[in-house]
Amino acid sequence: MADALIIPACPEVLLQLAEEIQKPEPDIQVISELVNRDIGLYSALLATVNSPVLGLSQQVESTHQAIMVLGYQKTFTLLQSIIMRNNLEKHGRLDRFWDTATEVAGLCSRLARELGSINQEKAYSIGMMHDIGIPVMMTNFGNYRDFLRDVSSFDLRDIAQREVEHYGVDHFTLGYRLAKEWHLPVAVNKTILLQPLFEKAFHGDIQVHDGLLGYLAILMLAKDISAEYRHFWRLDSPEHFPEYLVPVLEFLELEKMDYLDLKEKLVDELQS
Repeated sequence: MADALIIPACPEVLLQLAEEIQKPEPDIQVISELVNRDIGLYSALLATVNSPVLGLSQQVESTHQAIMVLGYQKTFTLLQSIIMRNNLEKHGRLDRFWDTATEVAGLCSRLARELGSINQEKAYSIGMMHDIGIPVMMTNFGNYRDFLRDVSSFDLRDIAQREVEHYGVDHFTLGYRLAKEWHLPVAVNKTILLQPLFEKAFHGDIQVHDGLLGYLAILMLAKDISAEYRHFWRLDSPEHFPEYLVPVLEFLELEKMDYLDLKEKLVDELQS
């Protein structure tokens, strides 16, 4: 059944953008022209760049300026997410999903900068695309929204297991397949797929390259911080700490209290 699922094909404009951006010296004018030809893509890019979720300090008024402010890779990631959104929202709007994805992406980039030695652009892409399999599941299965509500308190491994039992595939696998189809970096594809296995990965039960573990660690922290912000857990328990993150912090050589301080700072920034 999994082979018969609908995976949206990568549009030609995205292939052209990828080809230009991956050059040693991308031409900003070529990229701007490709975006500007599609008024919907152009408008959506400016709206996304200027949204409060992204938290830029200046108003962006053109594609050229967006590229200058964000850089090539982050701009490309935003364009990918916008095109994916247009393709995947044919069965209903997913505003909260995309807001959360943008939030987690920003947190991934920020954590990569704070902790060092992790590529910020790839971290941002991983954050933006980490749950991209969810709208793909919604496209293929009419009752998937109800299923998500039923498993909202489950951990990632149990969610994946329940998805396979109900639908023959989990959203992490579909996200991985979509990421490959849309030519995302290998680190992004594999990190999406590893999410339900993160405990095994950090306990050494499965073999994972340290580089991928770094991206997976950043993603798990970003998701925890985003959840803290969205559910306001900190109002009930300022010292709240999910124990499943212990091996993640050990891998990053980050003390628990240092993480809690960093978490509090980033949540405060999100609230303001």
